[in-house]
Amino acid sequence: MNQSRPDEMLRSAIGAHRAGQLAKADRLYRAALKSRPNDFTAMHFLGLLRGQLGNHAEAARLIRRALMLQPESAGAQADLGEILRRSGDLEGASLCLSEAIRLAPHNAAAHHNLGMVTLAQERHHDALLHFTRASQLNPQSADTWHGAGLALQGLWRRDEAIAAFSRALALVPGQVDLLCALGGALLEAGDDKTAAGAYRSALAAKSTHVPALRGLAETLARSDASAALCLLDQAIALEPKNGDLHELAGGVALRAGDFAGASNRYRQALALSADKSAAYYGLSQCGKFTASDDPLIDAMLEFAAQSQVRTPARSMLHFALGKAMDDRRRYAEAMAHFDQGNALQREGTNGPAAAAAIGDRRRGLIDALVGGFDRHAVTRLRSVANWSARPIFILGMPRSGTTLVEQILGSHPDVAMGGELRFWTDLIDQLGPEAATTLELETATTATGSYLGALDAISPLSLRVTDKMPHNFLAVGLIHALLPNAKIVHCRRHPVDTSLSIYFTHLLSHQDFAYDRASIVTAYRAYLRLMAHWRDLVPTEQFFELDYEALIEDPERVTRALAEFCGLEWNMDLLSFHKTGRTIHTASAWQARQPLYRSSTARWQRYEPWLHEFRELLDGAEGG
Repeated sequence: MNQSRPDEMLRSAIGAHRAGQLAKADRLYRAALKSRPNDFTAMHFLGLLRGQLGNHAEAARLIRRALMLQPESAGAQADLGEILRRSGDLEGASLCLSEAIRLAPHNAAAHHNLGMVTLAQERHHDALLHFTRASQLNPQSADTWHGAGLALQGLWRRDEAIAAFSRALALVPGQVDLLCALGGALLEAGDDKTAAGAYRSALAAKSTHVPALRGLAETLARSDASAALCLLDQAIALEPKNGDLHELAGGVALRAGDFAGASNRYRQALALSADKSAAYYGLSQCGKFTASDDPLIDAMLEFAAQSQVRTPARSMLHFALGKAMDDRRRYAEAMAHFDQGNALQREGTNGPAAAAAIGDRRRGLIDALVGGFDRHAVTRLRSVANWSARPIFILGMPRSGTTLVEQILGSHPDVAMGGELRFWTDLIDQLGPEAATTLELETATTATGSYLGALDAISPLSLRVTDKMPHNFLAVGLIHALLPNAKIVHCRRHPVDTSLSIYFTHLLSHQDFAYDRASIVTAYRAYLRLMAHWRDLVPTEQFFELDYEALIEDPERVTRALAEFCGLEWNMDLLSFHKTGRTIHTASAWQARQPLYRSSTARWQRYEPWLHEFRELLDGAEGG
């Protein structure tokens, strides 16, 4: 046989392949293999081509045959790994790509693709390591910076994720998927305005891009529910069978107070979604379950029995069933479902070891604040204080009534509701507890100005603006030092009712202690210790303690005292807070729009047999 003939066919095949003439290349590769059945290159490249055409099974078979001829080929190992990744065989892909990297440690593509595999496996730390190495080897790869951003998001490193997405966009300006990724990271960081700009840029490039429509809707949902729903309806028109879009629209309607509309949206999602957990949970938040809802509860139970898949998302179904059983006064069943929901959430946060580490960090933070933030720290920072009286801080443990108090104050015509602003808690995280007590005066001045600017953006004309981030109780000293005229409202509720309410709620924001009784008790005790410290530090004219039970028992007396403390003229609208049309972005969206009701007090007595560690808070507890 003429040796040059197969070589010529192979060269022609490679040329056609590179030119995109795939049918011709396929024919020539096969002809070359017919003449020379053990030709490694022809077999390898034919496998690549079949993968390009979507035939992953044949592609994998051909490249495996090629590797039998040359098992040390790093390129073939890497290509097989990528084909297995695309076909969904993540374990096989990981093995092949790891072997490719062993054979050729400087293969940027192999590191990138292994990053994609570990990202799909939610191994975010490993993914970041591979994307970082790939970016070092090929810093001009926008895809690698994109992947690094996704890994950083998974690690809750938002600022670094934003930087990675921005780096990618600098390489490929206007790329729609990257703009959406950047918008998502900005949204998570609470920068709604910049996030909206990123999504609008994506829509300017492609007006029918559903993720961009969805993302822009999420940014607007915080301030303009009707505009958000309009965008979601556009997305639904493009993808009418996308259950996630119906579910998101249900959430927007729920937070806007349209409970009937939300219920309809969630029911549409139920008809379309394979995993109905989130839709059932949303539906459970639209009102109380009554006897007429028993068929719905039966359907939820049947769905729970159909699959025993254990994921954090599935926890939402058990939280929904817990609420349903609680509403129907089936307390033993309710607690069983709350226990299951919290167990699933704990599994998603790496279990007891992670909870113990989180508890240690929290204790360290409290120790540093109690030990270091004293009157000397306040006096030092007071030299750069801003004496604005606009902010009203509403804080306390989650589920202690902060949303209710904000709704009451927000019903006054002179008050704008800011919701849960992460400014001060993020600042504490960035500085560290020790740094917060020795804050540079220039940094303090900049921080205070930035915060007041954020309040201006919420409402430039309102006399007062609320900030109801519960965890601002960590920053009371810093807030009082830098904003001495700010009003601080500390919401208190019976400690076991508070703890049960935390345990019974699938919290919308990340709470690192909320899914375990012992961790909640530890966090509650640390909070009491810190609040006792702040109580000694902040004068009573700036520090008001509002007891939830007293508010329920005598709403007008307590509300009048609250209004007087905040420097507001009395207005009867304060007693009709539940009629407000303003959007609520917390787990209390339904409850905060109901008149005050006594059934939310002494709730712990119904669950007395299942209190376990919570029972420790009954004896000598403060803040009840």
